[in-house]
Amino acid sequence: MKLKQNLLLLAALVVCIWALSIVGFVFDSFTYTFALVPRDLWHLPGIITMPFLHQGFGHLIANTLPLIAFGLLLLTRGADYFLRAVVLVTLGGGLLLWLFGRSAAHIGASGLVFGLFGLLVARAVYARSVESMLIAAAVMLGYGGIIWGVLPTDASISWDGHLAGLLAGVGSAKLLHPKTLDRK
Repeated sequence: MKLKQNLLLLAALVVCIWALSIVGFVFDSFTYTFALVPRDLWHLPGIITMPFLHQGFGHLIANTLPLIAFGLLLLTRGADYFLRAVVLVTLGGGLLLWLFGRSAAHIGASGLVFGLFGLLVARAVYARSVESMLIAAAVMLGYGGIIWGVLPTDASISWDGHLAGLLAGVGSAKLLHPKTLDRK
C-alpha cells in the first residue's frame, strides 16, 4: 500500500509540473509572471513556482526523466523524506538563486533536479551506509555528467539555478541526516 501511495505522490508532482508547464506554453505571460527573477520582490514567489514552468517540451522532458529517477530513489526512504527533500531543495535553491543569480527570468525544475542529485550523492557522506553509497554510485554513473550544467556555457541556460539547486541539495542532505534531526 505504501508503495502505491509513494508512486502516486511522485506522479502528482510530475503531473502538476506538466500541467502548469503546458498552461505556460499556451500563455507566455503566465510563464514570465511566475518565473523567478533574482532580487525582484514581485518575482519572489518564483522561488516556489519556478520548478513548475518550462520553455518547451524538450526542456520539460529533460527535467522530468531525472526527476522521476531521483524521486524514486528518495522514496525508498519514505514519502516524508521525499517531501522534506523536495521542499528544502526547492526553497533553498530558489532562495540562493533569488539572492545571487543573474538578473534574468529563471524557470524549470532543473534546480530541483540538481538539488536532488546533490542530496543523493552527499547523503552517502553523511549516512555512510552501504545503501546510501550504492545509491550515490548509481546516481553518479547514470547522471554524473549533469555536473557540467553548473558551468556558465550558455546564457540561455540557468547554470546559476543549477548551482543553487546543487548547493541546496548538499545542504539538505546534512539537514535531513538523522543525527542532525536528533539534535533539534
